Amino acid sequence: MKFAKLKNFLIILIISLIIIESFGKISKKKNKNKNKNKSKQIINFPPSIAPVIPSRTIIPVPQLQPAPTMHFYATNAKEYVPFARLAYCARPVIERFSCSFCNNFSTNNFQPFLVHNYVQDFNRNFQLIVTFSDLKREIVISFSGPTSEHGNFFTSIYLNGFVIVPEIGNLKIEKVYWDIYNQNFRVILYDKIRKLLSNGRSDYRFVFVGHSFGGSLATLASYDLVYNRIIPKNPFINSPQVFTYGQLRIGDNSYVNKLNSEIKIVRIIKKDDFITQMPNCVYLQSGYKCFDNRAALLNVMPRLSTYIDACGNPQTFFSFMEKNRNRSLKKNKENKKNNKKKKDPIIRGTTMVGGDLIPTHRPIFYTQPLGTELFYKTPQFNEYQKCNYVNGIPVCEKDIRLPSSFSSDIHRNYFNMNIELC
Repeated sequence: MKFAKLKNFLIILIISLIIIESFGKISKKKNKNKNKNKSKQIINFPPSIAPVIPSRTIIPVPQLQPAPTMHFYATNAKEYVPFARLAYCARPVIERFSCSFCNNFSTNNFQPFLVHNYVQDFNRNFQLIVTFSDLKREIVISFSGPTSEHGNFFTSIYLNGFVIVPEIGNLKIEKVYWDIYNQNFRVILYDKIRKLLSNGRSDYRFVFVGHSFGGSLATLASYDLVYNRIIPKNPFINSPQVFTYGQLRIGDNSYVNKLNSEIKIVRIIKKDDFITQMPNCVYLQSGYKCFDNRAALLNVMPRLSTYIDACGNPQTFFSFMEKNRNRSLKKNKENKKNNKKKKDPIIRGTTMVGGDLIPTHRPIFYTQPLGTELFYKTPQFNEYQKCNYVNGIPVCEKDIRLPSSFSSDIHRNYFNMNIELC
């Protein structure tokens, strides 16, 4: 009897559970349908205001470019030298790309965007051009300065002293560079670059190029535009990049240090271009002359003493000053005796060996250690080396012997073309 009751109880319990489960499924289905209807009501916009739901697209993640090799720099330096040459051309030639070397511009669909010219006394011509290519996604900014025949002007750069420039973070550069750039190019360059960037080119690569004085302006403009956030730094595409050819010295130690930390600069120098050694080489009596020691130089151009002394801390990048070797050696011995680990000044023409300054090469001035220097040994531009710097001296320039005089023709020719000749 008890077994029959238990059996009936279990049957009822099982039936009840089945009914409850079925009811739950029905409720879930109703809620699901209700949510479906509700969702349909949410997205059921009138056709006039219905949103467009884009199809799923995969957005590529930009990949950081590998560190360029020296071969990359050398190849690109050769590619951009026509832009430096183009800056010496007249406006109609630039606007039509009607020069003998303009094929590369047309092939890569470059278009001229700005040609701005400034002519100083004695027909000294300075020019800024901006070109861009939507095919290469690139904007190239080129500067020219006076030709190498304006040697008196080149020498005057280092006779007019430095100026501290708040607009670029209180860096110090030669007054001539800042006056010409600030008074004639800076405002229009800011305006035109902003227009280019606002027209969908904010991710383009910026390349700055220039020859001689124009190369110095190119480095100045590149840093100015980055420092004041006119153009972005974009390591994914190695932008901005600067290529200069036979660039003249610009700025003091802090300027060099700062630009090296912010901008990738490639300076192309050739062995027999002695104008890049200015102010050790100067323009005198209608010709270029070089001096391999400070005393001989100041004997013919005493006004240079202010510039040399201003750059003359031997522990800076310039190492201009020649110190008394015996005095320095005496200090070395005193420091050793007192167990003081002080860095002794580097004397021109010497190298520190075992705590002593040993004469190793002729005391001459060198190009400054700005950026990466590619040093070409032969006129054919088929052999180069990357200069390393020791105490601010490019090691590949240590053995250069300066001639007493030379022709300015050597300053014009880079990569087998006369850059100053359009």
